[in-house]
Amino acid sequence: MNRWGSHPAFYALQPVNEPSPKSDLTVLKDYYRKSRDIMLKYNSEALFVFHDAFLSDAKTWEDTFSPSDYDLSKIVLDTHKYLAWTGKLDTIEDYCDAYGDMFKDLAGLPYQLWVGEWSFATDTCAMWLLGFQDSNVVPTWPCEWVDCPVTHITDPEVASDFDRSAAILGPYG
Repeated sequence: MNRWGSHPAFYALQPVNEPSPKSDLTVLKDYYRKSRDIMLKYNSEALFVFHDAFLSDAKTWEDTFSPSDYDLSKIVLDTHKYLAWTGKLDTIEDYCDAYGDMFKDLAGLPYQLWVGEWSFATDTCAMWLLGFQDSNVVPTWPCEWVDCPVTHITDPEVASDFDRSAAILGPYG
């Protein structure tokens, strides 16, 4: 925060990603409030983002920040709703319905809601979706090899790519 907290490009801070659902909520909520207080000293305009620890219920989080102490419009609850473990569905409508059902318990949340990370993955074939260097140990169905996409950036001064002729150096799914 000392170095970049007041920089004009500093937009938001999330102090921890995916804390365990077994976390002590009193401790976790206190940590979030203290982190927000520190951020406010450096940048009162930035958004403060906190993860729901996979406890996606508005009632669990509604008391974390008080409107008398914080500008709630600058606080964001980040949730990671993974469809990858729901099993293969038949239609796009089925996926949309399943995804929509995941948010019912967050109705009435007093903060902005962001859906982050791998949330839109519909299978477990993506590398590291199950954990760091997991190599898809437990795919939900057979995975197929998919070439890495090529950058959409056309400016040769900023576009970059990797050596696509190099041997595979790490685990793959």
